[in-house]
Amino acid sequence: MVATLVDPKGRFTVSDFAVRQGAVFATLLGYSSSDVPTCCPDLEEDAKWQWSGGRVRPLVTRRRPERVTRATRACEKSDSRDAASGSGHSASGP
Repeated sequence: MVATLVDPKGRFTVSDFAVRQGAVFATLLGYSSSDVPTCCPDLEEDAKWQWSGGRVRPLVTRRRPERVTRATRACEKSDSRDAASGSGHSASGP
């Protein structure tokens, strides 16, 4: 459902999703630039949509770039292990 509400050009994926009291709530993970590997989203947004006037309308979007996502922390740990073992991180952005 949220896939139809989120523009693919924004490069966001859904990490959490709920429908409550006639509204759709989602946590979206995205990327601050095309240089950010797809394994490691570094933006997090809370989004909300509501049915109104015969269509779904966005109500609230709150970006939290200062919040490091779990995926970003996992990527940083992987990079640290790769550096220690001498192998490089091979993930690339879309």
